[in-house]
Amino acid sequence: MNSYIEKVAKKFNNKYVNLFTQKGASKRFLTPFGLTLNSICLNSSFENKRTKLSKEEEIQLFKSLHFIKFKMNCVLNIKNKIEQYYRIYIILRNRVISSHIDIIPICLNKIIRKVKNSTDMAFLEERGYTALIHAADRFDPWRGYQFNTYAGTSVVHSFFDKKLIDKRFFESFVSINAKEEDIEDSEKEQNNNEEHQILTEVLTEVLTEKEKIVIHHRFLSNKTMTLEKIGKIFDIGCSETCRKIQNSSLEKLKNYLLDNQKI
Repeated sequence: MNSYIEKVAKKFNNKYVNLFTQKGASKRFLTPFGLTLNSICLNSSFENKRTKLSKEEEIQLFKSLHFIKFKMNCVLNIKNKIEQYYRIYIILRNRVISSHIDIIPICLNKIIRKVKNSTDMAFLEERGYTALIHAADRFDPWRGYQFNTYAGTSVVHSFFDKKLIDKRFFESFVSINAKEEDIEDSEKEQNNNEEHQILTEVLTEVLTEKEKIVIHHRFLSNKTMTLEKIGKIFDIGCSETCRKIQNSSLEKLKNYLLDNQKI
């Protein structure tokens, strides 16, 4: 079994298993896109459309991707079945990617002043495309935020070489997402809120309570504090203790970002 396919198959939202197993679930999730679980001839013109999806269409498409991932997970040991379902998964995912491919040059323009002049732009574009694919694999439409914000964050992460993902990278990432123009000006305020929600969820998932306090007041608050002040106000310890917490937190976040670029 291809390990990548296996990882993808396990990333459906298991809160909705009852929905995926209902009678007529296949019709509900696949018929709108002209597909069935037994589809053999797949329509390439559908997956390569670059027209923008409406919010409702995009949500439906991602829910269908979760349904297919659930079905893939059910047949992990049946080679013919999982390959068939994976082909359906790819055509649905490609439809999402085709409609969001412009995110890559937009994100490149955001960080262009933060990379070395010698950087190969074609290489960065390739990394961005890979990140866009992985973002589509991970995205959960039931969590309430839009894919363009989630994908944009993933693409920006991908532009930085692993050796540069340190404290300076984290500060740059926060600066980019807090100060630069959003992907769509008309949705700027909404997308900024969604980016803050995503970042908050990452901090909650990765860091302990003390680590979150230090990182928030050191980098994310409107009025950042010194390590000494954070230690005194929140009874965490001396500035050196806070510095160790800060450094270990940034290391955790770096590892989290690297792990989540792999799938």
